Amino acid sequence: MTAEQYVNDISSRIKCSGTRRKEIKKELMSEINAHIEEGMSLEEALSQMGTASDVADGYNDNMPESEKKKYSAGRTLTLLIPICLFLFILIGGVIFVIPRQKDISQSKYFSRDEVVSHLQKDIGLLNSGDYENLRAGSSEAMKNVLKDGLMESIQQQTGGDWGSFVSFGEDQIVELSQAGQLYAVAEIKAEYEKISVTYRITYDKDMMLSGLYVR
Repeated sequence: MTAEQYVNDISSRIKCSGTRRKEIKKELMSEINAHIEEGMSLEEALSQMGTASDVADGYNDNMPESEKKKYSAGRTLTLLIPICLFLFILIGGVIFVIPRQKDISQSKYFSRDEVVSHLQKDIGLLNSGDYENLRAGSSEAMKNVLKDGLMESIQQQTGGDWGSFVSFGEDQIVELSQAGQLYAVAEIKAEYEKISVTYRITYDKDMMLSGLYVR
């Protein structure tokens, strides 16, 4: 077992907010590194710290009520994520089969370079957990979806920690005309250390984030 796997195992068992969980992971990694600097092997360091279950129980026993409430709120959000994703799948599926769509290069309203720039910026905000700036560039409806901790909840639904972002892959961008409204709908692959995912992101004519789906 690597140090990262050990720390991730512990953090997944702790009932707290995403922010506190990140702090705990840093604390654990620092403790492991300190033991190794003292001359211990990784196996000896992990053995001295205890099993993942015991360490997590220790944190949970001393967790403030405020953090437990944040955890409960996050669990509620996690339960809502599948519903939201189903809606995004449904909307996204309809969008991509409607005949009135064309490649973004043929659009008179959207610039491919501008869409790609917004796309990569918004995914970067998701990766860094900067929901305040993400909401600032989103439609009113999306602001209600982009709650703090959304990315962590999505990752939990897809197997846990994705690791650090690595690179973007292929993209596909179209202009969609629907119910008298124009949208730019983009799909782009993103590589992380532990997983490859595809983002489907929709922008309205004002380039405000109007739809998000991850698979």
